[in-house]
Amino acid sequence: MGDEQHSQADVRLFCLDATRPLSEWERSELQRPPAADACQLNVWTKIDDRLAADGDVLSTGAIETSSITGEGLDQLRAELRQTVAEAWAETGGVVAATSARCRESLRLATESLERARTIAERGEGEELVAAEVRTALTDVGKVVGSVYTDDLLDRIFSRFCIGK
Repeated sequence: MGDEQHSQADVRLFCLDATRPLSEWERSELQRPPAADACQLNVWTKIDDRLAADGDVLSTGAIETSSITGEGLDQLRAELRQTVAEAWAETGGVVAATSARCRESLRLATESLERARTIAERGEGEELVAAEVRTALTDVGKVVGSVYTDDLLDRIFSRFCIGK
């Protein structure tokens, strides 16, 4: 489960305990190149009680933090905020394109419903209203992924005799 979560994470925090020397596994993780689709922030914890003789603390380029004094927590928040923003920016193009398509579909659906209302107010025929509602449902269906136009139109126009 941990490997699966690790592989799916966009941002990883690799926390290292500054009160003890690095283990071999921690050393290997620090040497491993980051995945192309993820970012890793290395964080030293408990720096207020760190081992003074351990040169690893200075060599990792990690953010040094203390939960007792609060040292480094602002830096960690800022780095995390920036890293997440950058990760989202990389996928923003896909989200923006999807958003633009949804907005266009909803705009077209709104126009169809406005035409349907105008046709109904003028008494120009229920079959024309039904055609506009069907067009609006198709456009909304593009946003939600499925449309059940016949069921909905049957309910809406069940009191009218259309197309006979």
